[in-house]
Amino acid sequence: MLLLDELYASIYSLTSDDSQANLSSVTEVLAREFLGKEGPCSDWKSGWPKYLKNFINSITGENLKVTTWIKNNIPTGFQVTEKGVIIKFE
Repeated sequence: MLLLDELYASIYSLTSDDSQANLSSVTEVLAREFLGKEGPCSDWKSGWPKYLKNFINSITGENLKVTTWIKNNIPTGFQVTEKGVIIKFE
């Protein structure tokens, strides 16, 4: 599935240096890929999280926040902390 492939690629890429990444960083990478966003996210038009949520939900048929969808589909060997940090276990 394209969604999971992109999610996994994003997580593996973002955690490649120090085995951790912020959940918000993964969300931004997905927005770049699926919504065609460019430049710093601070320059993006407000409301983009809603568009990303709608995009993912239209494919999955679920009604979840993007961060919840990410947490539910995180690859084996990773964990999300309470502070929203994805950690890769060696």
